Amino acid sequence: MVWYRTIVLYFNETQASETKCTEVCRSNYPAKRARGKFPKACTGFNDEYCLDNIMARNEKIIKLLATGFGSGLSPFAPGTMGTLVGIPICLACLPLTWPARFLVVIVLSALAIYISGCAEIIYQKKDDQRIVIDEIAGFQVAMLPVAITGLNICAAFVLFRIFDIWKPFPVNKLQDLPGGWGVVIDDVAAGIYAGVLMLALNYAGVI
Repeated sequence: MVWYRTIVLYFNETQASETKCTEVCRSNYPAKRARGKFPKACTGFNDEYCLDNIMARNEKIIKLLATGFGSGLSPFAPGTMGTLVGIPICLACLPLTWPARFLVVIVLSALAIYISGCAEIIYQKKDDQRIVIDEIAGFQVAMLPVAITGLNICAAFVLFRIFDIWKPFPVNKLQDLPGGWGVVIDDVAAGIYAGVLMLALNYAGVI
């Protein structure tokens, strides 16, 4: 039941009134400034505002989602571990029609952008390796053009990891986008590359 206790700890939110970021900002800027609202220079991650009380209450759940339920904390290949978490999510879409699967991918990608942007602020690091929700979203993109089967999942997993690590043009340039966009969009692009190749392999009858 270790996994259960881990999730409970993540959801056991404290009611702390200030986050570390806000405390640092308050020590450097006039107290009369609106609560939680500080210049971009405060964190250096292009966030318009520092973490406020709402972020403080949600910090642990943001970490839980950003790290793929803790898979991103793996000391070995966190990106690969995060992609593995995408498999059960993909399997959960098995009963859905293709338009419904497409909608799931859009919603998941949008959520990943938001969560990744928040996680960057929390971790104070650009595209921290612990953030793997982008891999989870990217894998769903890779699977979108084909049916959800065991063979397709295995092939898409390998192809997505290759493109995600290789980052051919323009995937490598997309990382320069600000905030969560730069974290997620390159993985979405890697998923598109993998998905196109998956579609071609299926059409050719290779898999």
